[in-house]
Amino acid sequence: MSRVTKYKFWYVVALLALGSALVSYSILAHPKGGAVLVLILVLLIPGRVQGLLFRDLFRGRRALDRGEPKLALSHLKEFLATVRAQPWRKPLLWLSWSFYTPSVEAMALNNIGTAQFALGDNGAAEVAWRDALDLDPQYPIPYANLALIAATRNDSSAASQHLEAARRLGYSGAGFDRFAHKTQSILAAVESHGPAA
Repeated sequence: MSRVTKYKFWYVVALLALGSALVSYSILAHPKGGAVLVLILVLLIPGRVQGLLFRDLFRGRRALDRGEPKLALSHLKEFLATVRAQPWRKPLLWLSWSFYTPSVEAMALNNIGTAQFALGDNGAAEVAWRDALDLDPQYPIPYANLALIAATRNDSSAASQHLEAARRLGYSGAGFDRFAHKTQSILAAVESHGPAA
C-alpha cells in the first residue's frame, strides 16, 4: 500500500472518528447544541492558524486556479523563502490535511513548477518538480507533472515511466484525487484572504 493510499485511508478514519466523537459528545454532555461550538473550534481554528502562517502558499495556489501564473510564482517563491528561513512552520502542514506529501516545501516547489510551466518555462518547471522529488521522492504529483514535460518533448517512454511512478505512489488523477484537488482549491480560496503582506 502506498503512502498516499495510507494517508487517504487515515483521513477517512479520522473524519469518522471525529464525527463519532462529536455526536457522542453532543448526546451525552450537551444535548442543546454544545457540539456545534466544539466542531467550530476543532475544524476552524487550526485552518485559520495555517491560513495565517501559509498565506503566500494559499495565495499562490489561488492565483494558479485563477490562471494567473506570474502572480502565483511571486507568492510561491515568497512562501518558499519564508519557510526555508523559518523551518518551524513546516510541521504546521498537518493542521489541515495533505494526502500527497508531508513536506510543505516540496508542495511549494511542485506549485512553483506548475506556475513556470504555465508561463512557458518548461526547463524551470522541470527543475522545480525534480527539486520537489529530491525533498520527497514518494510525492506522486511531480511525477505526473514530469510526464507532461516528457509528453511535450514527444518522449512517450519517459512520460509512461513518470505516469507509472505517480500511479505506483498512489496518484491516478481520478476520483478521490480530483476531489482532493478541488478541496485544496477551495481551501486556498478561503485561506488566501487576509491582510496583504
